[in-house]
Amino acid sequence: MLLKSKISQHQISLDPLLNEKYDAAKLGKFTSSEFHYLMAEKGIGSAGLNYIYRKVGERMTGMKSRADISTPATEHGLAYEREGLINFGKLMGLESLLVQRLILDEDGYCGGTPDGLIVLNESVDGLSLNVKSVEIKCPYSFDGYIRAWKCKTPAELKKEKPEWYWQKIHQMDLCGALDGYFVIYMPFFKSGGMNIIHFNKVDIVRNIKIGEPNDFKLLNERKQQAINIFNETINQLTNE
Repeated sequence: MLLKSKISQHQISLDPLLNEKYDAAKLGKFTSSEFHYLMAEKGIGSAGLNYIYRKVGERMTGMKSRADISTPATEHGLAYEREGLINFGKLMGLESLLVQRLILDEDGYCGGTPDGLIVLNESVDGLSLNVKSVEIKCPYSFDGYIRAWKCKTPAELKKEKPEWYWQKIHQMDLCGALDGYFVIYMPFFKSGGMNIIHFNKVDIVRNIKIGEPNDFKLLNERKQQAINIFNETINQLTNE
């Protein structure tokens, strides 16, 4: 279940000026789209440490650690993700979606912005929602799209695009969602223009082979490790 208190009013906008509050709310937080930095096979690793240190810098300065870079690929994604979400909603017969709201974890260290949330029902106390999360990707290149289109299971996506897999796993964990969809969309294909990968937490855990980690458990272990390093680093810097 997703606590309503975790759903912020911040949304992504195509206008950079309108994104200022959204960007400010994410500063110093580990986000779903970048969580893969923490999920190296053998631990946090060098890339994970660099990511944590960037978040430390953001927390201490109130500044972005990296400037936004506009490329043909990012512009393509921004232009067509909303269209992909609308077409997904029509295909699934959905009447409404909660679109691109920044979800902030209660712990204050994590956040993420699912492209869509399907609200199934509300808790009896009215404080939380039972949701399915939706993530849309619009690969820029034809080869990149077809490679992603050929992935039909979470395991196949993990092998082909691990950064997308971990984004989805973190997103579901953040939203308390047992179910979700990862959608790959290509607006220019007359057929085969959409691939929907169903993520079900119970199935993912059930299909784990003996000796392999539970990815939801592993994600939370890495999250706690990252938080510990984050806090230790801030303490070291502030007590110098």
